[in-house]
Amino acid sequence: MFAFVSSTCIPLHSFNFTYHTLIRSKKSFIEILPNEPGAYDRWAARGEEIMLPEIPFEKFRIGSQFFVLTRKHARIVVQDRRSQSKHLSLVMLIGHSSLHHSCRDDITYGSEVK
Repeated sequence: MFAFVSSTCIPLHSFNFTYHTLIRSKKSFIEILPNEPGAYDRWAARGEEIMLPEIPFEKFRIGSQFFVLTRKHARIVVQDRRSQSKHLSLVMLIGHSSLHHSCRDDITYGSEVK
């Protein structure tokens, strides 16, 4: 099991309850938010030169700030070099250019591709 929880997530159950529920499960949990307001602006903010041709807007998705993956699904995500290269390109641009100033602090830009 691999769990990603944003620092802004507030637990609704105790750690023990959550841990035991997830450990017993054989499923991955991830929420994709369809038709999220502002999705195009978030995609376009990255610049077409970064996202295209591999990730057109039609495939762009915004996810929740919480997900849990089984080992099998975590391996698939780690091995996805196509999307990974897009995220790394963006991280490099944000860290080394004026794009950093136009990015919102409440958005994790590298987590929004399906």
